[in-house]
Amino acid sequence: MIKYLYTKKVKLTRIMSDDNPLINLRESLQRSFNELMQVLKALGTPNRLKILIILLEEPKTFQELIDTVEIKRTALSNHLFSLKDASLVDKIHHGYYRLTQKGLEFLYAIDKAYQESQTSAVLENEVEQRKQLLDTFLRRRED
Repeated sequence: MIKYLYTKKVKLTRIMSDDNPLINLRESLQRSFNELMQVLKALGTPNRLKILIILLEEPKTFQELIDTVEIKRTALSNHLFSLKDASLVDKIHHGYYRLTQKGLEFLYAIDKAYQESQTSAVLENEVEQRKQLLDTFLRRRED
């Protein structure tokens, strides 16, 4: 797909979306907006995320999920409905639930994004500390 942007000189500049990752990201998010919103809503409560994490191990029965998550039957039923509706969980046979491939991929993506943000924050903190040490050293040297 080809996009055109106006430059300051009011002439058209041709930009290939393949060359611009932000355009690609925006277009991808716009195309899948409704599905993403459904998944994000499904992940929007701590208990639903707990359910997905529990199902990483192996399929569980409804009762095992109640015992592990420690919520009422109706609440678990509603949570499972939302997770199934977002295709993150499947009911494999009477009373047993498992994580879908899509659910697994979202959990990996969430974990990766979180780990990378933590690594980035640590690196930023180290850079800031080094700047402060250098500033302190230079000030002392001037005195």
